[in-house]
Amino acid sequence: MCRPGAPTGPTVLGALKECLGSTGRGVCAWPALGGAIISEVSATLALRQALNQPGFYVVVGSGYALAFILLSLTLRAGMPLGVAYGLWSAGGVAVTAMASRLLFGEPLTRTMVAGIVLIMAGGAPR
Repeated sequence: MCRPGAPTGPTVLGALKECLGSTGRGVCAWPALGGAIISEVSATLALRQALNQPGFYVVVGSGYALAFILLSLTLRAGMPLGVAYGLWSAGGVAVTAMASRLLFGEPLTRTMVAGIVLIMAGGAPR
């Protein structure tokens, strides 16, 4: 999970918490950040679907809650706030735009692609 031989828990969140408590700073930041991005994108896509099917609001609420939990675990693992938030937001924008194109047929113009590239370039660690 975080490193070979790291303790495992019954859930992904439990494994991340265990890993954070047993390893050095920063070791588990990347998997937690990736999970935060995936959770946030899932919640945002579910929000679009919840407009027609209100049952999806459960996915929206739990997805955003999990995203913030995982983002806080990222920070606890030692990633600086500016880096974590920049990557989280830039990754979320890019993946949401592409996924909404695939799932909902929403437009993805050249201008939008250029904007996503600029956002990603601004969020990339140096």
